[in-house]
Formats: sequence, structure tokens, C-alpha cells
Amino acid sequence: MKLLVLDASTSICGVALVEGNESEIKLISSIHLNINNAHSERMMLLVEYVMQQSSISSKDIQAIAVTIGPGSFTGLRIGLSVAKGLAFSFKVPLVTVPTLEAIALPWIDHYRRIWVALTSRKKEYYIAFFEDHNVLIKGQVWKFDELENNLLQGDLLLTDDPISFGELSGIHTSNSQDGLPNVFSVGKIGLTKAIAGIYADLDNVVPDYFQGFRGAS
Repeated sequence: MKLLVLDASTSICGVALVEGNESEIKLISSIHLNINNAHSERMMLLVEYVMQQSSISSKDIQAIAVTIGPGSFTGLRIGLSVAKGLAFSFKVPLVTVPTLEAIALPWIDHYRRIWVALTSRKKEYYIAFFEDHNVLIKGQVWKFDELENNLLQGDLLLTDDPISFGELSGIHTSNSQDGLPNVFSVGKIGLTKAIAGIYADLDNVVPDYFQGFRGAS
């Protein structure tokens, strides 16, 4: 199965092509740009680029995957809009991928306890907590102090804002890049869901903002 993958949930705009089955998933091609407020102008150009680079046409694509949130209000809206348009145009189903699960995926086999903290606004974060491969907390917004008080020695903290957390004793803190979604990880989750037949309702799917829109992001 071949999957076209889109991510516009943060400042990074990424597109990839992945293919695979239940036992193996591989990256065919990918590209990303880290340019604020340029997703609407660049997303389709990136889609065209990865498809041309891979010599793959719309007839080869069997599903579309997109990050559904949380993240940038504007980015999520643009990403989902483009993904839905492509799904209708290619006549293929759509798969949605939670942003925080995509961030955690590369580390899930290496740490027993993983926290993902993606900046919502100053000193507030979209939170997910994984323990022994299970998601125990998701869909919540926490303040800085609340998250800091729940961290235990040996935990991994994946965040796009490591400077605010500083040096936390006994806590493994990511660099800012590892605190953002990787488009290949989005593709891995998306392809697994597509193989299982877990598709979104194209007519009714909306971004998962976690909370109301309170200004530009």
C-alpha cells in the first residue's frame, strides 16, 4: 500500500510518500520546510515535488494521511483542507494521525515513560503521556508547573520548548526538533491505520484543536 502523508500541525510543513504492509513500512520520498505562515502557499508544491521525485501518480496512491491535531490552528486547518481535497480528487480514503502520537513514536521502544509537551501558548502545553506503549493521558492542556510536578526521574520529555524546562534533574529532555512531528512517523501511524481500515469520515472530519481558538498561531 502506498500512502501520501501531510503534516502542517506546527511551523514545519512536511509531505512524504510511504509504502508497506503489516510487517514493513518504508519511506519513498519526503520533504519539509520550516517556514512560519507559509503552509497555504507551499503544501501543494511539496505534494507535487515528492510525487514527481518518486515518479508516482495519483493512481498509485491508495490513501491520504494527515496530522489531525493538536497544533497550530491555521496549520491544522490548511493541512486537513488539502488532505480532504486530495482524497476527493484521487478517490481514496483519508486517515488522521494524532500529532502527539507521531512525536512520541520514534522513542516509544526506548523509554518506559514518555511525556510529549507541544506549546499551546506561553507556559501552557498540549500534553500526552505514554507508559509501556500505552497512551494514558491525551487531549489535555496543562500549565508548565502542572507538567513539571508530574515528571519522574528517568522520564523522557519531548517538547518544542526545551529552554523553558531548563535542566531538570533525572529527566531526559529532547531538543526542539525532536519535540516536533516527523512526517515519516506520521506516515507509519497512518499506514498502520489504513491497513486496518481505520478511515476518517471525509464529510465530517474536523481538526482536533483540544481547545478553542484564541488568536493567531
